[in-house]
Amino acid sequence: MTNKVAPFDEENQQTPSRGRKFSSNIITDYKQSRSFLLTFRKFCRRQVSIRNLVILFFVLFNVASAFLSGYFALRYGQDSVKEISLELRSEYSNRIRENVQSFLNRPFEDLRETQLFLTVSTFNVSDPVFPDILLSHLWAQFTFGSGD
Repeated sequence: MTNKVAPFDEENQQTPSRGRKFSSNIITDYKQSRSFLLTFRKFCRRQVSIRNLVILFFVLFNVASAFLSGYFALRYGQDSVKEISLELRSEYSNRIRENVQSFLNRPFEDLRETQLFLTVSTFNVSDPVFPDILLSHLWAQFTFGSGD
């Protein structure tokens, strides 16, 4: 096996295999990066005054405390909203369940009341006034039951 080196394309200034730009001024780039490093070293060696250090410390402390308080307020606010929404949903579902149950149980209660009325009453079924009394009882159930 022979190692083949990709030829250099002078028009596009790139090698076909890697696709990177070829820098013709490698020495200039090295000098620029070296001058940046030297400048950074000089900056780091400078003595920092206590005043600037204290100001920097307080600014960073205030920014960090504001960030943390905002973060925790947002987090606990979201948790409390979730908790309240869950509580409201359960309360609404319980109310709906109670209303549906009372709506569905109402006819059975009316039938029990009518059956109780018929068994307890001393009226005779063959009495000519009985249909009027039964009608008034059923009418009272209908009008009072519709108001619930």
